Amino acid sequence: MQNDNLKFKNKKNYLPNKNNIYNFIFALIILTTTFFIGNWYIPKKLNEINHEKIKNQNLSEKREDFIKNFTKLGQNRIYLAEVYYRNKKESEKIDILDRAWENYYNSVMLWNEENLLFPLFIKDYFSNDLQKEFYDVLQKRLVSLHEEIIKLRDNKEAKNIDELIESAKNEMFIFSEKLISIK
Repeated sequence: MQNDNLKFKNKKNYLPNKNNIYNFIFALIILTTTFFIGNWYIPKKLNEINHEKIKNQNLSEKREDFIKNFTKLGQNRIYLAEVYYRNKKESEKIDILDRAWENYYNSVMLWNEENLLFPLFIKDYFSNDLQKEFYDVLQKRLVSLHEEIIKLRDNKEAKNIDELIESAKNEMFIFSEKLISIK
């Protein structure tokens, strides 16, 4: 009988008490929460962070491409205006002048094709202030230079072309540098 009594006491020790039940429920809640966080929340957040990183990288690449294209077209236009001016000033042969004019004119046409979108991209990628500066400073310098180059081509009195070329070069450099410096 003593043996039976001992078995009964051992069975009683195996029955859970209230604290064990609460501990089990708490552990189950912690396990479920950890499972939820580890399998859903953390991967979702990491995916969002990765998506944002890719978006920023794509924007940065688009801005860099824009800056390269913008600067190349602008510098090319100014350089070819200077080539035409120097050739005209040196009284080069007509075929050299015609080729220089054609190159300059083509650079103006390329600039103008892109210029429809330049202000929009400047505003979108950078700021309203830079868009305003583009219109008020850089574009005005290029137009002034172009007007004097046309006068020169038409054998009319052209004024301050050396100064206009230097001014356009400086403004293009300063404006491009501003675009590059903005992150």
